[in-house]
Amino acid sequence: MYRIVFLGAALVSFGCGDDDSGTNLNNNENTNTVGYCGDGNVDVDLGEACDDGEANSDTAPDACRLDCNEAGCGDGVIDDQHGEVCDDGNTVDGDTCRGDCLQDLTLCGNGTLDPGEACDDGTGNSDAPNDACRTTCRAQGCGDGVLDDQHDEVCDDGNLASHDGCSSGCTVEVPAWVEVTTSAAPDGREGVAMAYDVRRGRLVLFGGGPEGAYFGETWEFDGQDWYDVSPETSPVPRKFHTMGYDENRGVVVLYGGMSHSSEYRDDTWEYDGDTWVETSPVVSPGARNQHAMTYDSARGVMVLFGGLDPSYLDDTWEYNGDVWLERPTSTAPAPRRSASVTYDASRNRTVLFGGVVWENDIWHYSNDTWEWDGSTWVEATPTASPTGLEGHTLAYDPSQGRVVLFGGEVTSFYSNDTWLYDGVTWALSPYNPSPVARTRHGFAHAQSGLVVYGGYMNDYPFYPEDTWVYRPLSAWPDEVCDSGVDDDQDSLVDCADPDCNGRACDSGFCVAGFCQ
Repeated sequence: MYRIVFLGAALVSFGCGDDDSGTNLNNNENTNTVGYCGDGNVDVDLGEACDDGEANSDTAPDACRLDCNEAGCGDGVIDDQHGEVCDDGNTVDGDTCRGDCLQDLTLCGNGTLDPGEACDDGTGNSDAPNDACRTTCRAQGCGDGVLDDQHDEVCDDGNLASHDGCSSGCTVEVPAWVEVTTSAAPDGREGVAMAYDVRRGRLVLFGGGPEGAYFGETWEFDGQDWYDVSPETSPVPRKFHTMGYDENRGVVVLYGGMSHSSEYRDDTWEYDGDTWVETSPVVSPGARNQHAMTYDSARGVMVLFGGLDPSYLDDTWEYNGDVWLERPTSTAPAPRRSASVTYDASRNRTVLFGGVVWENDIWHYSNDTWEWDGSTWVEATPTASPTGLEGHTLAYDPSQGRVVLFGGEVTSFYSNDTWLYDGVTWALSPYNPSPVARTRHGFAHAQSGLVVYGGYMNDYPFYPEDTWVYRPLSAWPDEVCDSGVDDDQDSLVDCADPDCNGRACDSGFCVAGFCQ
């Protein structure tokens, strides 16, 4: 099911006259209407979770919101039914209100046990190892960001999420590839693009296709299964396009690609989890495919480089949600197609590797590494590198603080190598098994890890439909998310557990700690 929210108070009628057949009792009047958010009816097909008509409100506690979503933590209103004691409009820890809206952090340290606090020793609160009460007014233990040897902690990264390098039981996790068995999946395809919607905890996939075909569905992956959520309004079918998630605006951005009849595209689209909307920047990078694009979270812009139009390109562009701006530089990677880029959040650099390069009127596979800091491209000089590749993919792994490269091809040789880049050199990952060798696949970071889907391989079935996740693993149990049991023993059950964000639950999906 996909969600489309209609705002406003207009009731839309189709046609003129009567669409009933034969004799009827409605005086030949058309009674077919389209529902909308605010009509007082819960329209499941429109993705509404509630609809109280004129009583919908974005200010009243516990009310159905104006977008016909249920009240909940992060909506800026303190809702009694969820036991909220604060709500600052987000679900982020570390500000004035705890991420689950159950503790007003401005009261911590007053020596009084306030709602949501496990303890409060006033000026005696401390983050020293093995101290009794933390400066956040939580009891010492796993997830407090302090390594407590009396609890046999081996690591503590300050949260109770697993698969980020330190489990919810504070045991060390080692990266490994895991194949995920799903009940549904997109058809096999190459030239697909994926991006992770952080706000909703869903990995978004669009387009791609086998040779001679172009797909236009939108799929989402919650870490366990795929869902076809294709909205009525969508970009035209295409492949060899790019996508990235704009964290500031909460939308997936799609640019370019190739559609039917080998038409090169120059359109920009945005997806908010409900529908796709084509934007109309005055200037754009121009029609192209096989370009590279990623989101620079420090500067809040998409960074796009190169591609094919059908000439080989070496231009750099940035998109801030309103306009595309070309960024001329004195040095830049050589013109190329089929390179890959990702943003290294630990060093605030966009990293580019490889691709098919056009130099001196010939093309060749390149294994060069470049870094973009927002104003200048600088070629890196790693002591070791993968071989020259095209159709490979890069993604940033925050659990290791490394850029990860997977797959690709060189002269019809297909790779399933996994390489790690730390800003100094590339190193081949020793972890096996790994996905079968492939090229032109989708690869993106999600809450569940780095996800690989699809691509092309040089043996039957040629276009695989398997889903693999590269993520830190340990022997610590995982949260099931719909069992009513604290499976991973972190005192958080089902949707309240951060491991469940975006995952399926009884009545929908876990969002901001609740099943919606």
